[in-house]
Amino acid sequence: MRTSSAYTFGFGSRSGSDYTAFIDHLGIASLDIRFVPDTGARYGVYHSVYDSFDWMDKQGDPGFKYHQTMAKVWGLLTLRLADASGRLPFNHTSQ
Repeated sequence: MRTSSAYTFGFGSRSGSDYTAFIDHLGIASLDIRFVPDTGARYGVYHSVYDSFDWMDKQGDPGFKYHQTMAKVWGLLTLRLADASGRLPFNHTSQ
């Protein structure tokens, strides 16, 4: 994990999310990349009445700096995976 002044940038896949069916039932590899507040606080408005553009604009990520950074991370990851075809150490026959 990499740490900034306010958030930790983390990797990992956890069950219980939107991609549980891919991991638990279909065996498809999944990746979760996220920013987590250094305070350990959770994103408490997820799937609530407060989960809105207005809340994100004013409270969650003013200026959408973390959104922009995450879009860059996913874009770079996509480009690197596309460029590495045939050279990735995946064993597709292990399951």
